[in-house]
Amino acid sequence: SVEREASLELTIGRHPKQTTKVIDEDLAWVLGLWVAEGTLEKYHINFHLGPHEAALASKLAEKINSSLGLRCAIHRGYDRQIRIYFSNIKLIQYLEQNFGRGALNKRIPRWLSEAPKNVIRAFLDGLIAGDGTENKTDRGSRIRLKTASWQLAHGVMELLYKLGFVPSFFSEEAHPTEFKGKQSYSARSYSISVSTHKWRGTRAASKRSYTRGQVDDLYVYLPVKHVSHRE
Repeated sequence: SVEREASLELTIGRHPKQTTKVIDEDLAWVLGLWVAEGTLEKYHINFHLGPHEAALASKLAEKINSSLGLRCAIHRGYDRQIRIYFSNIKLIQYLEQNFGRGALNKRIPRWLSEAPKNVIRAFLDGLIAGDGTENKTDRGSRIRLKTASWQLAHGVMELLYKLGFVPSFFSEEAHPTEFKGKQSYSARSYSISVSTHKWRGTRAASKRSYTRGQVDDLYVYLPVKHVSHRE
């Protein structure tokens, strides 16, 4: 596909003035973090971070101001959870139309897969900053993303392929959980993982490099496990 410049239109300031913001690396990072940790209310865009993520909250506030020209508030709840929020009706509409509302409905818009690779990378860096975990296995360390949205999982897979990565993918069935004596079922989840060392551009000297396929500008090449004949 042809890489293209993406943008969004916002109305900013006490004396409303419409402006067009090009989606650069900083804004793409903010969008990625919102997909990972964000929610929408009628008048507010929210980011929800843990008590230990004060540095991430400060970085987010700076990028929101530099990329969007908007100021946000940072609030700690009684449980020390951090909420970063601000208001912009145009941006609320943009986020819902492009990335979806609610964990089960989050998705990757088509224009993002056609964006420059540095913008795709920045978006994924924001997503990993919010939802990424690092897991160590006998084959080395891997960065893992977990989501309840099938659309988002497959969209992230496509973005990783665009950058030349061959990610692993698996799903986990819904399972019963119990809270205060009441039983409920968690949503089915989807996990994507990539090599930590490949993502960060480093190599583990004592580990052998494993891969499940190759990628070029047009195709993804994956190994065939078995071939069976069906009537």
